[in-house]
Amino acid sequence: TACYFFVGGVCGGTPSAKSTPGNYGILDNCVNKGNVTYTYLSGGSGAYPNIGGVVAYVEGTITNVENFGNILQDNRMGTADATWTNSNVGGIAGYVSISAANGKNHGTITVKGNYAGGTAGNRGSANTSSSAWAGCIGKVGPYSGGTNKNLFENFENDANLEITPNTVTMTPNSYFAGVIGYATG
Repeated sequence: TACYFFVGGVCGGTPSAKSTPGNYGILDNCVNKGNVTYTYLSGGSGAYPNIGGVVAYVEGTITNVENFGNILQDNRMGTADATWTNSNVGGIAGYVSISAANGKNHGTITVKGNYAGGTAGNRGSANTSSSAWAGCIGKVGPYSGGTNKNLFENFENDANLEITPNTVTMTPNSYFAGVIGYATG
């Protein structure tokens, strides 16, 4: 069974659906100073975590945001059957679909333990087999590639990414970056 997680320092997220209007959710002038942690303690597969210092998931835009808290994604299972599908983690946001401007991250991003970019049924289909971790925003752009014109500008990250994968369950498509991990559109 798929489990969707939206963990953010200010907002978990806006409703997500392929039919969501392009301006669904606007976050402006938000600051997070607390740590944000997602610990996956139980077994199974199909957890879709989105984690961000300010917001986890936005089908819309974010502007003028700043994060001071540390971000931790931790899988303590230590077994190959505990998979994370399409994980999106960022110091500011895990995923933003339309646009984002003027953001700063000062919190360290730490990913520990086993993770995978796709469960058996999803591995390699569309973008469900890719996971992205970044200092500012894990993944940006339309959910399915689309033709939307997206603008992501003026972001700064002065914190470290600390990634400790398990090579047995490592995702087939992993993206790590100081500012934006993966972009579509």
